[in-house]
Amino acid sequence: MKYVVFSFVSLFLCFACMSYVNKSGIHFAFANEFDNHSGVGSTFGYAGQQRADQLLDSAIEQFELVRTIDANVRLKVSLFENDYIGSGVYLEKRNNESGGNYDPEFVKRLFLLLLKFQPSSTTLAGTESSTLKVVCDGKNVWKYSQIEGKKQLQRVEIDKLLEAITKSGHLRDMGDLCKLPALGSLEGTLVQLADQYSFASGTVESVKIGTPSFDVWKLTASIKKEKLEKTLSALGDKNLDLEKEGTQLPTAVVLYLGKDDLFPYRIDYFNGPTERIDWSNPYIQQEYLKVAINDGDISYERFEFRPSGESVTLEERGTENYIEKLGL
Repeated sequence: MKYVVFSFVSLFLCFACMSYVNKSGIHFAFANEFDNHSGVGSTFGYAGQQRADQLLDSAIEQFELVRTIDANVRLKVSLFENDYIGSGVYLEKRNNESGGNYDPEFVKRLFLLLLKFQPSSTTLAGTESSTLKVVCDGKNVWKYSQIEGKKQLQRVEIDKLLEAITKSGHLRDMGDLCKLPALGSLEGTLVQLADQYSFASGTVESVKIGTPSFDVWKLTASIKKEKLEKTLSALGDKNLDLEKEGTQLPTAVVLYLGKDDLFPYRIDYFNGPTERIDWSNPYIQQEYLKVAINDGDISYERFEFRPSGESVTLEERGTENYIEKLGL
């Protein structure tokens, strides 16, 4: 069961696209650590929109101003009547080095996501920690996971990916690598939210979160009907009666954007029919804490991929599988 849960987390956070169309997890109960949420000041700024889709678009645009991001990440997954808590770091660095078989305008920023799930309840007592690591080193996007002793290593080769996107004619639509969904970048996560959820008909509230508290925009949106139907069909559940049976797919999302920087400090995911959702109890929550943007430098060595421990075999067709998920 634990292997299933952590595999779900791995797929949810990285390489699990729900079909990318011509454009460009887990209940997280983490509060009281939003210190240093600003410090961004003039770098990120609120442009005045109060429609959910416009706020989200502005938040995505702000990443063009990013030189570095250094943040802690905390997750809590609520599945099968159990909570699974993970923590780690998220890093980004603007890529100023040229070379390699890739377009430096396509690989604008390197990124790293590292999560460790530690045994924290009787459910997990006696088990070893599980790890998920995603690294973009400028030439490849690596995904390494170790779940209950089972290791997996996948790779997306950036030069082959860029070639496929260029041939498809969608390079201008998709933008740079960080905008692509399900690779592990934070910007890609926001782009995927914009693609999958109806923020145009979503709601916006002004609320406070954190200790000490700060002002955020709370954006709520439901999954687009066509996206849900397409995903259920791809999973073999096209006849699923969502009203009666529900689904582990995230059918609604609440996104918290800082008012003074539009940074996505928290993302809550919910499943089931919208009218029956308990909005106080997300089953996936993703929080970014102690966020530092453009505050100092981050060494390129932090983005070098070095699998630790015993050797692990690289899975085949990682690049090809991702290109297929993009629908190219």
